[in-house]
Amino acid sequence: MLVRDYGVLRPEYFKPYGGSPAARSVYPDLGPDVGAGGIGAYLAEPMKPSDRAEDAYIRHLMAICSGYSYETLSPVPDDGRPARPASERGRGTTNAVSEMLARLGLPNRARVVAEYIDAMLVRSTATIVQSVDKKVVILVYRGTEPTNIVNWLLDVEVHSREPEKVLIQGAGADAYDLHVGFYRNVRATRAAVLQTLRYALAGQDIHRAGPATGGDLEPLPEPPALYVTGHSLGGAMAAIMGVMLATNPLYEELGNALRAVYTFGQPMVGSQSLVDLYGASMHGHAPLVRFVNRQDPVPRVPSAETGAFTHFGVEYRRTEADGAWTRTHDGHGRADGRNRPVSQMLSIAGLELAFAGFPAGQIGQLDRMLPYNIVDHFPSYYIETLAPAGVSEFGDDEFVPVRPARGILRRPVRGAVDGFEQLVARGATGAVRGGTRALAAPIHLWKRAG
Repeated sequence: MLVRDYGVLRPEYFKPYGGSPAARSVYPDLGPDVGAGGIGAYLAEPMKPSDRAEDAYIRHLMAICSGYSYETLSPVPDDGRPARPASERGRGTTNAVSEMLARLGLPNRARVVAEYIDAMLVRSTATIVQSVDKKVVILVYRGTEPTNIVNWLLDVEVHSREPEKVLIQGAGADAYDLHVGFYRNVRATRAAVLQTLRYALAGQDIHRAGPATGGDLEPLPEPPALYVTGHSLGGAMAAIMGVMLATNPLYEELGNALRAVYTFGQPMVGSQSLVDLYGASMHGHAPLVRFVNRQDPVPRVPSAETGAFTHFGVEYRRTEADGAWTRTHDGHGRADGRNRPVSQMLSIAGLELAFAGFPAGQIGQLDRMLPYNIVDHFPSYYIETLAPAGVSEFGDDEFVPVRPARGILRRPVRGAVDGFEQLVARGATGAVRGGTRALAAPIHLWKRAG
């Protein structure tokens, strides 16, 4: 296991060309109660669960954390020397999540915990950020790179044919259907993550946390505000960790400190039983808020071929109509408004169609003709489209995202593709299922020729 600590970063460390810090606040109008505390005081403020789900600043900040958590961690130093064991915790230079939060106004320190076991499909990386005043803690789970997510999900589909029963400690006598691949990734780093969070909860420097420390820690009377977030696989891990914190009595202090879980492009992690558990333990206290960008295929997997999976939590979806984020699920199992919450794609063939959308995006209107598009899964699009008016992750730099033209032919083509998926999903013979790639190939070629 890799454990790497990063020292304190403050906004004033980032000065343009050695000059004074930029004058304009990245997040303006935080309210009269926040004052000089900036975004850190804003995150620490008591807030209704429904207000946290709707808050434009917090969800944008969490999207930034999730996106920049993709920083590459090399376990081998540049000079070729073997990596030091986890017990020899050195302090790195800077961490991307920590640096972005400092630039956005949150002085902080950070720790990264990582475990990679390729043969078990374990790619577990967690970044824990603690504000300097120890009033805010953010747990960020790293996802799988968008360019690799299709291959990773194909492996997951092959290895996890059904959701499996997992007995979540503290959730009662019943076992709950969880995707074991996602759960395995959470468990790989859970002990180190929870130990670090315990130190944060006690108001201690998280860099002091270790496997043999913390036996006499006492939580603060007013614990720090804890947020959990992640994109893609990281979103699945964040959702599972949120349920664990909210249901296990051993983590009661952490569960009480949890303000909300924010996920972006998150795949489904369980069945209806997990939805019911969420409604009973989290929704009224620390909501899970999911964001789905347009034709992002990842929130639609695992496919129906693998078994019955479903989402839980409040869902916000960005659609083709006006590009706005609309709440499509209220967290109680009911849809909001006309837009339906996302459901499982029928077949694994949808992943191939999604990947075909990547080159099609270079051909004008063709990028919106298929029902799924892997481009919509990129974390940069979540960050850009969730930014409040006049705000970007670049701070004082001006940034105006370009809105691509919409495909006028998408509806009839989508109907044809849906029919193709249904054909594959209903095919009971190996010949039909084995012909998925052959059937998808003409669509790939047609898009390239278009």
